[in-house]
Amino acid sequence: METVRPLKLIFKLLTLVIFATWLWVLTIGAVQSPRLTIESQPESPLQLSLFQIAPSDLVGSSVITLMMTNVSASSIRAFAVATSEGKSKTGVLLINASNDQQTLQANEKKSITLRKTDQEIVDGVTFSVDFVEFGDGSKWGPDTFDSASSLAGEREGTRQAVVAVDDRIRAQGVTALSRDLEATTSAISMPSAHSANWNQGFQRGVDTVRARLQRALEKGGQDRLIAEWDRIAADAKSKKP
Repeated sequence: METVRPLKLIFKLLTLVIFATWLWVLTIGAVQSPRLTIESQPESPLQLSLFQIAPSDLVGSSVITLMMTNVSASSIRAFAVATSEGKSKTGVLLINASNDQQTLQANEKKSITLRKTDQEIVDGVTFSVDFVEFGDGSKWGPDTFDSASSLAGEREGTRQAVVAVDDRIRAQGVTALSRDLEATTSAISMPSAHSANWNQGFQRGVDTVRARLQRALEKGGQDRLIAEWDRIAADAKSKKP
């Protein structure tokens, strides 16, 4: 009898452990169910659809891929996708074509990716089109995050960075630029009397030009730097104001 009781006790404990594990698995499965929705916007020139959700390289987050379709008759050169948690819009992803060839043409589709924490996905995220800028410069959307201002600042920052780099190359050559790339772009002064959004966009434009050139220099030296500069200069010339 003394040997049977411990065995019964062990069996009961194992049963409890198995049952608790089963409940834990069910609970985890329920918690991880994604709650992603696309806001209905039949009047929007840009239609969204959920394409896929995949694990991210960052623990506790996932990469969400959305498909964008231009359902208008005009090309689209910039757009902003807002994310909402509950009833409030909490964030925005602004996409700006770097040149006229990258604009989204009528009926064309393009995918974009966003990273969200797993908890945000569980709590529920809604995606919507917040801003659209057409190829002719006209705009659509509530523009909750003042994307138009941010874009204007970004384009001016890019323009001034291109001018600064071009002046440096013409005056002292590519070798001088490669040696003092940071100083060349850091010397650019931000114009006054603009909104915080515009200023952030301006700095983003300057930083993007510098980052592209710096990356090219690190990967392939001056030859790669010159090739990347040629692309940046060509984009600046081809892009409409």
